Amino acid sequence: MKTFRVPIAQFVLLATLPLLSCKSPGHADTVLPLPSASSHASSAPASCSALSVGADGAFNGFVPDPTDAWHQDVTTAPLSPISEDFSLKRVDLGGAILHPDFGSQFGIPYNVVDSASTPPRFVSINQYVNESDISAVPLPSNPATEGSAPSCSETGGDQHLILVDRKSCSAYEYFVASTCNGGWSAANVAMFDLQTPNRRPFGFTSADAAGLSILEGLVRYDEILAGHIDHALRFTSRFTRRGQHGSLFVAPANHGAGQSLVTDNVMGMRIRLKQDFDVSRFSPTNQIILNAMKRYGLILADNGSNLYFQGTRDPRWNDQDLKQLSEVHASDFDVLQMGPTSNTDEAPKGPAPEIVSFTASPAVSQPGMPVTLLTEVRGASYTYIDQTGFLRGNSLVVRPQRTTHYKLSARNEYGTASAELTIEVH
Repeated sequence: MKTFRVPIAQFVLLATLPLLSCKSPGHADTVLPLPSASSHASSAPASCSALSVGADGAFNGFVPDPTDAWHQDVTTAPLSPISEDFSLKRVDLGGAILHPDFGSQFGIPYNVVDSASTPPRFVSINQYVNESDISAVPLPSNPATEGSAPSCSETGGDQHLILVDRKSCSAYEYFVASTCNGGWSAANVAMFDLQTPNRRPFGFTSADAAGLSILEGLVRYDEILAGHIDHALRFTSRFTRRGQHGSLFVAPANHGAGQSLVTDNVMGMRIRLKQDFDVSRFSPTNQIILNAMKRYGLILADNGSNLYFQGTRDPRWNDQDLKQLSEVHASDFDVLQMGPTSNTDEAPKGPAPEIVSFTASPAVSQPGMPVTLLTEVRGASYTYIDQTGFLRGNSLVVRPQRTTHYKLSARNEYGTASAELTIEVH
C-alpha cells in the first residue's frame, strides 16, 4: 500500500492589522518604481550564468523556463464552476485571509551554487527512494535550510533544502534534509530542469505534496527590486481532496496528499486575484505581489494553513508592510477552470520512456582520462545520470579517477526506465 506524505507545516500566525502606511521610513518601498505590466516583456532573457552564488542569490533577470505552468499568463483564463463557492465552506477557504508565510526572519531559502567549483556529494535518501531523482549534487559546506538548523535528530519541521546549480541550470529540492557527522540525508529529492519543462511521473511526490517545484513558486526579494514577478505563487490550504481511490490532483500537479472526501480543494488548483481588485492603496512592494496574483495566480501546492503563500527568508523584507496583505480575503479570488482530475492510485497511463542503449567509450580507462558516455533514449521528459545530474543531448564526457558505476534514469509522466554501466579504471 502506498503512503502519502502530508508535510509538517511551520506557520507564524499574524493578526489582521489596519491599513499601514506605504511610506516606511528607511525602507525601499519609498523608492521602488511600479512598472507597467508590459514594461519588462521586451528585455532579453538572462542565462543561468547570471545567477549570484550564495544563499538566496539574486537571479539577475534569469527566468526559469518561461514556457512552463508557473509562467502562464492567466489574466483572461476562464473560471471554474466552483469559483462562485470559493469563499464558502465547500472549498474550505471561507473566512481565510491572505497571509505571507515569509519575512525577514522566516521563509524558504534557496542556495545558488556552481558545480564548476563545488565538488559533488550525495545526499542519502531515506524515505521516498523510488520517487526521488537521486544524483550527486554540488552541496556547499553550510547551506541554508528552512526552519531550525538540521541535525542528527531530524526534528526541524519541513527542513526544505533547495540547491540551484547555475552551471547545469538545474535545481535540486529536498524534504526533511538534515546533517549528521558530516553527511547529509533527506526524505526525498526532486530534480528540476530550469531550461525546459520536465514532467515527473504521475503519483510522484516532490519536496512539495503536489509534486511541483517549490523554488519556482516563491516570492523573492530580488523580484521586488526588479519591480515585477513573472510567475505564479505557491500557496497552501488546510484540506485537499481525497477520493475513493487515492488523493486527487490536477495539472500542473502530478501528486496529491488529500485528507478530505468533501472539499473541492485539489492539488494543482489555480486561483487568481479578481481583476477589479484595487491594489492602489497598497505599498509598492505589495502591489508587485498582488499584480502577480492577478496575472499568474497562485497554485495550490501543499497542505497547510488556508491561503498562506510562500517566499524567501530575507532581512530586507519589511514585516509590518507585508502584514497589510491580510486585508485581502478569500472572496477576493476566483478559481480558474481546471483540466481532468487524476488520483494517485489510478493515474493516467501511457508509454514509459525507453532506453535503447547506454554505453561508455572506452569502457576501460586510466585515472582522469576522458570517457564518453553515449545514450539513446526515447519518449523521456528528462534524463539524468546519478554521478553527474541532468543529461542534455545524447553524450557526456566524464573523467573518472577510479572504477565508477553509472546509472542512467529516464522519466516522463507515465514511468521510469533505467540502465547501468561500470567504467573500469586501472
